[in-house]
Amino acid sequence: AASPLAPSSSSSAASSLGQGGYSSGGGAAAAAGVASIAALLSSRRTHRSSRNVRRVQVRVAPGFRGNESNHPDLTNEVPATEDEAMEISGTRLGGIPMKLSTWPPKAVVGPGGNVRIAQLEGRIGKDCVELPKFQTWPLYEAELSSMPGLVVTEEDLKDYRLMDFSAVLDKAFLLAGRWQTTTVGRSMGFSQTGAGKLSSFKACVPILMRQLQGVASWGKWCAKNSSGAESFESFIKDSGADEFIATELRTLVAHSGYKGMHVSALMGSTRGSALGIWSVDAAKGTATVEMCMGHDCLEQGPAAEEMLIRLIGGEASALGATKIQCRGRLTEGGLLLAPPCVGSLGLTRVAPQAGDPEFVENTGDEQTMAEMVAAAEGSSFQFDMSIEECVPGLRNWLLVLYLEDHLKAVNSWCLEMGAATMAEVTESREDLVEALGDVLDEDEKQRVLARDF
Repeated sequence: AASPLAPSSSSSAASSLGQGGYSSGGGAAAAAGVASIAALLSSRRTHRSSRNVRRVQVRVAPGFRGNESNHPDLTNEVPATEDEAMEISGTRLGGIPMKLSTWPPKAVVGPGGNVRIAQLEGRIGKDCVELPKFQTWPLYEAELSSMPGLVVTEEDLKDYRLMDFSAVLDKAFLLAGRWQTTTVGRSMGFSQTGAGKLSSFKACVPILMRQLQGVASWGKWCAKNSSGAESFESFIKDSGADEFIATELRTLVAHSGYKGMHVSALMGSTRGSALGIWSVDAAKGTATVEMCMGHDCLEQGPAAEEMLIRLIGGEASALGATKIQCRGRLTEGGLLLAPPCVGSLGLTRVAPQAGDPEFVENTGDEQTMAEMVAAAEGSSFQFDMSIEECVPGLRNWLLVLYLEDHLKAVNSWCLEMGAATMAEVTESREDLVEALGDVLDEDEKQRVLARDF
């Protein structure tokens, strides 16, 4: 099928909408939009026909525009050396190496069956919060036939490039890691505004990366099977994954199999980017977006998330889905953060199943900040909100580095040195580490020194 953004069809797609928008009374327009997105993305299915063969070339949907040079993480060239190949398949978070090939992680399950993210391989810094099991996180859904905004025009996508990472998971893995690092830097300059989005990004990116590790490991296992069978339970048995980790991955692949997993990215040159992992349950006619993360989460990311979910909805319809579900995210304090497009796309929360934990929705940045700082260490330490930061943004900077318990000491150093801005603090971070001395352990020192922002 020809791309709807080609000259021969883009005008007709727009004219079917009048002004290229969605008409709440136009079921035909919504259906046309679904068909147009399906045609636009049809090239993906031919790309997936030989998933067992590792592809270095990233598939780009025809008609999408965007300057790939704006995204140095995404190169279509084959690595020249083994070291370069390792760089593509691995990344570092908080000074801790993570590799796509590392799975399953070793989990330590706490009270109530929860797991400490910090005690999984690839953790960020020190202890994080215990989060409920991934499969219990609430879902939000909508019927595709009535979802507003499914008609996507060329104007909507002029700053975006759609990438299919389903066969090149190493690139998605590296991208997620680098977005996390960038988000840590972008947190400066914000006080409590956006704390919920920032906290959920910090809590969920390691989970997304762990899921990519699991899918990649399963794909590698499938490729080694001469029969080509996708026996998930046999894979789990061979991998030695514990039940917590196995159940998390099973949630993703239960209805689609390895070849049915989709990893899509919408790369924006000026309007943010987003990465999502999703699948279609053909029997139920339901597409589930298990995780969708927008970069940067504090500004342009939510809009990119919404656009990507709209595109996923169109392709899912072409694959037979009549409904789409999007999983909510959790902050570090365990608060529920609904997908940013709940209102604009008409998503409603799915009723919880019996036995699922209760989730309190994030109601404001102050609540999220309080939860975040109270739970960040998983210890008896309670962050004293009465301590005023002597440099605007200092509290958040320490929060994202998991150093919030050192605010008083860093405050004293800032006053002594006369630092008035976060730029002055970060430019002198080596002096800060030296001045604090044994107050910081080696891991904490590395986290401060590794952040060049």
